[in-house]
Amino acid sequence: PAGDGERNAVPMSPGWLHAFETAIREARKYGMRIGFHNCPGWTSSGGPWITPELSMKVVVHTATQLTGPQRVSMTLPHETQDHGFYRDIAVVAFPTPNKTITIPDLARRVFRVRGDEAGPSTFTALEPNAFPPQACISLDAVRDVSDGLKPDGSFDWEMPAGAWTVLRVGFASNGRQNRPPSPRGAGLECDKLSAKAMDVHFDAYVGKVLKALKGIASFDNVLLDSYEVQGQNWTDGFAEVFAARKGYSIVPWLPAIAGYPIGSAEETERFFADFRRVIADLFNANYAGRLAARCRRKGVALYLEPYGDGLFDNPQLGEYADVPMGEFWAEDSRDYTTGLWRMASAAHVYGRRYVASEAFTSGKTEGGWTRTPYRLKARCDRAFANGVNRIVQHCFIHNPWKGATRPGLTIGPWGTHM
Repeated sequence: PAGDGERNAVPMSPGWLHAFETAIREARKYGMRIGFHNCPGWTSSGGPWITPELSMKVVVHTATQLTGPQRVSMTLPHETQDHGFYRDIAVVAFPTPNKTITIPDLARRVFRVRGDEAGPSTFTALEPNAFPPQACISLDAVRDVSDGLKPDGSFDWEMPAGAWTVLRVGFASNGRQNRPPSPRGAGLECDKLSAKAMDVHFDAYVGKVLKALKGIASFDNVLLDSYEVQGQNWTDGFAEVFAARKGYSIVPWLPAIAGYPIGSAEETERFFADFRRVIADLFNANYAGRLAARCRRKGVALYLEPYGDGLFDNPQLGEYADVPMGEFWAEDSRDYTTGLWRMASAAHVYGRRYVASEAFTSGKTEGGWTRTPYRLKARCDRAFANGVNRIVQHCFIHNPWKGATRPGLTIGPWGTHM
């Protein structure tokens, strides 16, 4: 049995690794297999080893209103809420529109936020004539004046006549952290669009665990649980990737990400669709796809929950799962059957034998021994009917430590205690 020092050990410390190895070796004695989540906490992929440069990033901007003609020599402000990382993308200028409008659901539409961060993550396509012409910027009128910006933020521009809006557009860390982490296991979330960031994360956590276990066969899978760390819409080199994949420069369209429609609502919506498509492709390949590839090289499977309110395409993301997972809850008010159908479909499309489900998850009123097997059976039967053939129970944990208030109660209400 582990002593107090190992039980409370810092993740990746010698005591923590020894306790983990002990569990794996004990499992092998009884023919059990064990896997673990790819980072401290249940979502998503982060820890103290992720620096701001490797963290999730979003597009930010500041707007400066100027009137010409004149020679402009000034300091352009930039976003300062950057969590330790900020880089410029471009400086663009355009004639200030005669009318100001608000693009509905902009933050969700451009994947800056997702899910419960800002309410439901769904949004409808913009109607083709949703915005009056005087509120829209002509694409030809957008000027790239980035050459006028110096590293110290000073800006020089010989501006034409009229009222102009100058946007200093950059990208910054959004400060997202893994949650809920074990003590001293908290840190920034890795950049979801960067294979390099995933490699650093894998080597610092999963890779070290696998090395310490020295190929013990009873350890056979890594989990990427439900995505709950919200939005990201930029990474290093994104402008170049966008141009290569979509055939046009993103720079003149940057005002749309800042909330200024370009051309018309229809043209702006087409750009947003291209923008989200490139983000989703990078997320799938460089985040989940990279994690899957690294796991397979080490001989372990990836259990993946490729659904929900992330910046990804659900069916496409299922390609990287050795075992695609859905989810169902113990409480009657929640229905995740669509997610289960999607995962069953992904298994058929990509030739996977198992369709797993996080099972019997509970909220604050359903845990704590309040659900009997009789009440749970119908929920489970429905999951089987929707294609599930492997149950991953949330949670079945024995807590024998002295001082525990009740046996078996762990992680608060989130799980069905049996």
